[in-house]
Amino acid sequence: PQVEKVLWSEIRKRHANARVRLPGRPTKTNIEIAPGWYAVGLSTDEYARFSGHHSPVGTLVVIDEATGVRPEVAAAAQSMITGPDDRLLAAGNPTDPTSWFKVESESPLWHTIYIDCRSHPNVLHKDPAIIPGAVTCEWVQDKIEECGGEDSPLFLAQVAGQWPPEGQESLISQAWLLRAQEQEEMDDARGVALGLDVAGPGADLLVLSAIINRKWRILAWRPKNEYMEAVGLTVRAAADLNARIVALDDTGVGG
Repeated sequence: PQVEKVLWSEIRKRHANARVRLPGRPTKTNIEIAPGWYAVGLSTDEYARFSGHHSPVGTLVVIDEATGVRPEVAAAAQSMITGPDDRLLAAGNPTDPTSWFKVESESPLWHTIYIDCRSHPNVLHKDPAIIPGAVTCEWVQDKIEECGGEDSPLFLAQVAGQWPPEGQESLISQAWLLRAQEQEEMDDARGVALGLDVAGPGADLLVLSAIINRKWRILAWRPKNEYMEAVGLTVRAAADLNARIVALDDTGVGG
């Protein structure tokens, strides 16, 4: 469905509205121009489906949402790139530092381009009508508030287009947090669960978050540890959201 209804739908629209008439006629997931000259879209976990796609005049392989592609499927796609005029383009969001996409993006064999949402024309010119449906200044500002600042790992991955740092002593993987925040909402009869991470000394943050309809959200964060403020935030959120449970993480003396 992602290939047919999202990606290839955009290709059909651009093909039909091109300023210069383009050859071929797009179908649901294919454009046939001439024998041996075609484009095809597919989504698969079966790497054998990539075999047989070669051309003496050059092959272009495009991997979309590359972070979520399994390593063996990515390897099969790379096996199609054998000739001097063959090329592979992988595009995706830097959300999983354990993915093959992260490893390849740091390899000298690849030319890596990082794209920051803040450099988008809509944001630079503060005009959401330049490319309708794309990012806006308001979206970027909302992400700053939601993620807890421009230095947060979530902001780096979702807005700045940078791989977030993964500390060796981190208990919870950044990739897990990103996936939890991007999870598709689904009705959950169990109700809302709150989580309160009480700040420790130094630059630690106090964070109140919630799982609502199976999607994780940050409700509030503070750059300092104020115990009674944490209690107030939690009590109000529990009442407003009718929370069924509150999970508290604090092992410090006095917490």
